[in-house]
Amino acid sequence: MTDNTNTDIVADQLKIKAGKVTDSSSIVDDAIISSKTADSKAPKNPALTPVANGVIGSGKADLSKKEKPVSTKKEEDRVALFSTKNVFWDGYGHLNRGYNIVSKAKAEAWLTRSHVRPATPEEVANAFGK
Repeated sequence: MTDNTNTDIVADQLKIKAGKVTDSSSIVDDAIISSKTADSKAPKNPALTPVANGVIGSGKADLSKKEKPVSTKKEEDRVALFSTKNVFWDGYGHLNRGYNIVSKAKAEAWLTRSHVRPATPEEVANAFGK
């Protein structure tokens, strides 16, 4: 005679054979989990370094090899605009009140709006105190 547990009921509904359910507290495993040792190809001064017995600690980062981001936009492709309002235009982004730097393609669209005008480089420099 089988015991009608939830497992047996579900197994009957799904038309599968139910396995024996065991209590996980009876399973004891004394294995120790450890990680591999540090790879010799790792940088000399990584931010995370092995300390002892596979434990990871913080070290000094090698900041001398920090790469500078390469700008994909040329200065000729950017235009300074002045807006009298904070506005958002779907597909063209947003402009804050004051001076904004946008691409030439977006500038052509923004200049069709009554509250936006082109700004000269001298005007922008004077506004930012240069």
